[in-house]
Amino acid sequence: MLCTFITHPEVIIDPSVPIEEWGLSTEGGERARLLPALFPSVCRVISSAERKARDTAEVFKHAAFDVELSVDAELGEMDRSATGYLAPDGFELIVDAPYEGTPR
Repeated sequence: MLCTFITHPEVIIDPSVPIEEWGLSTEGGERARLLPALFPSVCRVISSAERKARDTAEVFKHAAFDVELSVDAELGEMDRSATGYLAPDGFELIVDAPYEGTPR
């Protein structure tokens, strides 16, 4: 069995909306709809609970696949609950910063 990891395309970044509920932008939705043509024999799609990931997973359901869709909360992206929204340049600095508790 082959497993392929696909990340979501572009999202609508809205600091007034919880990050977990950001949806795909128009361009992101258009790009997501191209995915089924790249993977013609999908039998199962597992998504994180975040809206952008669920929206991306849904394109396989609507592409006439008889595909099982499931959500796994453990697949969530980075936990941003401690920081909330950070502008892209600030976010990259935080992500790249070393964590004291991680062995090197």
